[in-house]
Amino acid sequence: MKQLLVLQFSAFLLYAQPVVAQFSLECKIKMTSEYINSSCGLTNGIRFDELQVTKFDNSHFPTNYTTVVSFQCYNPGIKGTQTFWPKTIYFTKPTGHYLWKMGKLDGVTINSKETTKTCPAKFKPNTWYFLNFFDQRYEAFLYIDKEMTLHVHKRKLPTNF
Repeated sequence: MKQLLVLQFSAFLLYAQPVVAQFSLECKIKMTSEYINSSCGLTNGIRFDELQVTKFDNSHFPTNYTTVVSFQCYNPGIKGTQTFWPKTIYFTKPTGHYLWKMGKLDGVTINSKETTKTCPAKFKPNTWYFLNFFDQRYEAFLYIDKEMTLHVHKRKLPTNF
């Protein structure tokens, strides 16, 4: 935690008083079976890649895997000025004008023309997913255990700041 020095003026004196303020570039992720939330916002949407993992690193995160299927909530754009910038994307109900699609990954996009207003996929037990937030700061792995408990493991990406 860093301190911010605030200058205050009285009738005749100028004095400095330290005020505690918190600065952070950290993005916090919260996910339930109903939604995913990022404190940094999900303006560009999110993509989930279901993984078939063949190798893990020493921390038990996937290192070698293939993508089985992908599903994505994305911003299709609107006419006029966009006024909706979500921090939360819902799986079982619409999230503003955002749309979902599902299919095979073709580079960074999903090769499918079919869209829905809610998530077209169901999460599976004992399954790993890669989460692409379309954000240069972080990405994450999601593991859903046999009891359908969600385990999100965020990974910071190298940045210039």
